[in-house]
Amino acid sequence: MKDGGKDDKNKKVRSKSWMNSKILKSKDEKRSERIAEALVDNADVDILKTEGGGYIETEGMEKTYKLRQKDIAKAVDRNTKQKMYSLTLDQFGPYSVHFDRPGRHLLLAGEKGHLAMMDALKQDLICEFHAEDRVYDCTFLHDWDMFAAAQNKYLHIYDSQGTELHCMRTIRKPRFLEFLPYHYLLVSISDYGIIDYLDVSTGTSVASLHTSFGCPTSFAQNPHNAIIFQGTARGTVNMWSPNEKKALVTLFCHHGAVRSINVDLEGKYLVTAGMDRKVKIWDVRTYEPLYEYTVPVPVAHAALSQTNLLALGVGPSVMVWKEPFKSKITEPYMKENINGHRLSGLAFRPFEDQLLLGLDDGIRSVVIPGAGEANIDTFELNPFETKMQRRERNVQKLLDKIRPEQIVLDPDSLF
Repeated sequence: MKDGGKDDKNKKVRSKSWMNSKILKSKDEKRSERIAEALVDNADVDILKTEGGGYIETEGMEKTYKLRQKDIAKAVDRNTKQKMYSLTLDQFGPYSVHFDRPGRHLLLAGEKGHLAMMDALKQDLICEFHAEDRVYDCTFLHDWDMFAAAQNKYLHIYDSQGTELHCMRTIRKPRFLEFLPYHYLLVSISDYGIIDYLDVSTGTSVASLHTSFGCPTSFAQNPHNAIIFQGTARGTVNMWSPNEKKALVTLFCHHGAVRSINVDLEGKYLVTAGMDRKVKIWDVRTYEPLYEYTVPVPVAHAALSQTNLLALGVGPSVMVWKEPFKSKITEPYMKENINGHRLSGLAFRPFEDQLLLGLDDGIRSVVIPGAGEANIDTFELNPFETKMQRRERNVQKLLDKIRPEQIVLDPDSLF
């Protein structure tokens, strides 16, 4: 009888609701208080953000998309004029272009093996070498002095002097790369549709996912929750986490291959462009399309700025749309002609009104007023950091590294 009484008592304890636990209730109340305090602090900080992005202001019947770079050069200061330049590199193109997260350094990758790193502020060459192999994609890692290159056979990692640090022979035929800065994860997808998650802080493989969708056509990440987006030739966009063997979400977007994928910084909106000449704006929270556009030819490349300016490479020109998530676009904000050239890459420079175009015979830099975020949080990203600040940042970020198990669709559900 005593044993039976103990069993009944244990059953009552196990079936008790968590809200009846004083410890858990206290933790929940403290968590709610911290969230409320954080919201108040964020509101106070927003008051101090007095700077705003400067867009082009027109008068009367003037149209902003009719302005050319030479017209803008007449009305800006010398520092802004220095952002208007072009480099002719006609031997190893076409070129893709990549900035690091603070926007201080630029990485150029020629498909025929030419790799170069530049100081985007001083426009000085840091390193330049030939990989003697075909290069499909590249990306900076946790710091500007390390970058990864997806070459024909394997994934290679180099330092800022062009020295090869690692050759990842377990990752074969990589085609696209993404780096998750808060998780220290380098994500690659191969010709066979295999997604590999590599922890660059420990050098270990976190996950290897066989997608069964074949060769990818586009690849991107959601900056808000670190979910990976894979575009396929079937017209679908698949969302992946290293914790699941199957896609979390499969979204049918286009009647043809998905050429480009972009997600805004808050993770609310998705922009897709397909071979069916469609450009679609999606609400990631509901997985429903908001706006749909038809362009004359399929979009070659697309890029999204910090202020949600959308650049689209359409035929012989690059169009920039302003506020594409708020209303239907009727005319472009700006337009840049690239007659006689083939577009091979697009990238907005963080915290600057600068758009870089990768071409088949070099690169071109143009000024897009209002593209960069005017308020810089130097505790998060600092383009002007010193060596000591950089060393402290690397240590702090490594201590704050988020575990791969916490990559989920709704990160708020973890707290």
